[in-house]
Amino acid sequence: MRLAEALHQFGVTVPEESKEEMLSKERGVIFIGHKPNRADFLNFLDGVEYGSASSTKLPGFLAGQPVFFISLKDYVATKKASGRPKDAGDLAMLKVVRPDIES
Repeated sequence: MRLAEALHQFGVTVPEESKEEMLSKERGVIFIGHKPNRADFLNFLDGVEYGSASSTKLPGFLAGQPVFFISLKDYVATKKASGRPKDAGDLAMLKVVRPDIES
């Protein structure tokens, strides 16, 4: 599993049961750390199909490492689809700095 291999490079060991969950469940999640410093790794996106998100991904860097990010359009779609108050707040804040974004 590529995610487990990548995390291992950062010193994180992913338990076998977590790997199995990510591979077998339609909506698998691996949690690393504890709130508020927790990272959630999902094998799904609400509001966007993987193929679409993958074809419009954007290259960038995170902590000096090359990574891909979902497009702004797909980011907005996932925030809208979640239905969570926090995501609605995130969209409202995004609208302040990017008034062209439809929220």
